[in-house]
Amino acid sequence: MRLVYGSPRFSVDLDFNQKGKIKIKEIRETLKKAAKKIGGEIKDIHNKRWTLFALLTINRPELRQAFSIKIEISKKRYLLSKADYSLKAIRSPVIDLTPLLPTYSLEAIYKEKQMAIKTRNEPRDYFDLWYVGQKLNRKPVFPKMKIHPGKFKGELSQLLPDYLKKWPQKYLEGKI
Repeated sequence: MRLVYGSPRFSVDLDFNQKGKIKIKEIRETLKKAAKKIGGEIKDIHNKRWTLFALLTINRPELRQAFSIKIEISKKRYLLSKADYSLKAIRSPVIDLTPLLPTYSLEAIYKEKQMAIKTRNEPRDYFDLWYVGQKLNRKPVFPKMKIHPGKFKGELSQLLPDYLKKWPQKYLEGKI
């Protein structure tokens, strides 16, 4: 969401969906090469039931502190049409590469976030649904929230920039 569609929300991981069969050995080798190139190391990599998971730690001399990147590749089979994704440029202000990757359309993300809110109740999904709704010029209908207001505000306060810090409170007050 952030690297392709400009979401202001900081993300805790990089999420991908596999289009074909991917072997964990291939992921491990690719990540080893990438980690070596960017000054990092693989801290964890394993094959969960529905996800290939990896954790990289980056520790470069020009950075004040090391940081981690969590990568999750979903192994679930999605019934997607060509309209659900297209090649998009992935941009980051901290790296000079701009790869093209098959990426969900805003419409597909909107549908996925609606499902996520119903099944996992994470505060970030509420913000993401609102954000994608803004991009699509739509006002989403949110189900009754089953998240404690303190958890809702606490998580989002860590993930949103200063100019959006009041968003969780506005949402809870029904002003969003």
